[in-house]
Amino acid sequence: MRKNIRRIGIGIGVLVGLLVVVILGVFFNGRSKLNRAYGVAVVEISIPSSEEAIARGEHLVRTVSDCTGCHGENLEGALFSDDPSLGVLYAPNLTAGEGGVGRSYSDSDWIKALRHGVGGDGRALLLMPSQFYTEYTNEDLAAVIAYLKTLPPVDNPTPERNATVSLSILIGVGAFPSAYDLIDHDRDWDERLSEQVGIETGEYLVDIGACRDCHGLNLSGRIEENGPPPGPNLTKGGELVGWSYEDFALAIREGMTPTGRQLAETMPWKAYRGMTEEELRSIWQYLQSLPPLETASE
Repeated sequence: MRKNIRRIGIGIGVLVGLLVVVILGVFFNGRSKLNRAYGVAVVEISIPSSEEAIARGEHLVRTVSDCTGCHGENLEGALFSDDPSLGVLYAPNLTAGEGGVGRSYSDSDWIKALRHGVGGDGRALLLMPSQFYTEYTNEDLAAVIAYLKTLPPVDNPTPERNATVSLSILIGVGAFPSAYDLIDHDRDWDERLSEQVGIETGEYLVDIGACRDCHGLNLSGRIEENGPPPGPNLTKGGELVGWSYEDFALAIREGMTPTGRQLAETMPWKAYRGMTEEELRSIWQYLQSLPPLETASE
């Protein structure tokens, strides 16, 4: 009897030891990914300085991609997460003030961050949705960078990212991929799309607006709690059934659905309401062109 108990105890000890080895291996793999410097072949683009290009960049940064939602109203950097399971994570200061990346970023650094999800130090950026911003055409990306380079400097040093053990483990097992892991770094980038109203333009705006981050890659909704705020199904199989364009425009402009429901603050409608009539109509046409899909489930 004692021998059997001893064998069971040894077996449990071996299993616990193996589990500890596996967890440590996953943890160190995650930390390695966090600290690894990635080399990417940057396709250089010419950055304009015209007032027209800078105005276009401002519109894209503040309205379409809503960068202020994470980086602060003046893009001075802001606390993004203080979740015990993730750690203290800040969206960095984008200006040229003290602590701002704009002080040291070259044009290539901006391209790497926006198009490849890699910071100036070569590490993969966390929580930065570059997998969507990589869809920017060359002309629009150049306009965005042109605007970022004109930001008034704000002194606001932000702390280094401090990932928890649990986040490191999630990264180690691939459950928390960075944008770098989701991007095709060898793709070709097309020239700027026509600004005329149409489905193709609407799809482009949905992409660079990172709508798929909350509404799912096929826009059929995302309801799981871990990750970005969940968003409803935007296909004809979901939230927008029976809506007219006027209903859609009211929701974006005023944050109110046809049934009188106020949109959540996690939906950046206050930024999107600055879109032009042509942009909103293009997005509506694109959403209406999607096949009806069942709302995604967990």
